[in-house]
Amino acid sequence: MNDRKFSGEEAIRFGWEAMKKNFLFFAVFLVVITSIGFGLGIADAIMEENTPASIAVGLLASIFQLAIGIAMLTLTLGICDRGNAEIEDIFSGWPRIGHYFLGSLLYGLIVFLGMLLLFVPGVIWAIKFQFYSFYIIDKKAGPIAALKMSAKLTQGVKLSLFLFGIQLAVINMLGALCLFVGLFATIPTTSLAFAYIYRSLDKQLSNIPVGSSQTA
Repeated sequence: MNDRKFSGEEAIRFGWEAMKKNFLFFAVFLVVITSIGFGLGIADAIMEENTPASIAVGLLASIFQLAIGIAMLTLTLGICDRGNAEIEDIFSGWPRIGHYFLGSLLYGLIVFLGMLLLFVPGVIWAIKFQFYSFYIIDKKAGPIAALKMSAKLTQGVKLSLFLFGIQLAVINMLGALCLFVGLFATIPTTSLAFAYIYRSLDKQLSNIPVGSSQTA
């Protein structure tokens, strides 16, 4: 029987307090990546399409997005473990970028196919496999193994994770309404809360006796 559970309120409270403690770090980080992303966007817009230069900029922008996704994972996990962010966290996961890309590709394909099947399967699969990236970066799992590990992690808590996802979306919507300045607080808060849930469920899963049954 699956008796794992989590508190969304506790996770959000942790995210809020951790964000406040590391606010300056996140503010600088978000300003830098936003500026770089904006610069790449301008460069892509002013270049002729399908030229070697425009293709190179597009490729660079894609790699940059992957690197930022990994950096947010390593930053939030580091704060969950230590309480504070460190510069090294931004770069420590980058060697896994190939696995991260393949995992993201597979995850996107699974969710897309699920959306084609009357939408609901896509939502369920999005929740079921959503922690794949954590396992790729945190446990150094391969893309397929990470998806399987995420499926196991979310057994029995999919509805709770769905409702938690809505909470996080509302928080970021409120941040966007504050002339987007609020996002400098809500993005780190929700990212930290999500990492906190991963850590909590993963620790609980590791304590489940081998051979015990779990509900889907």
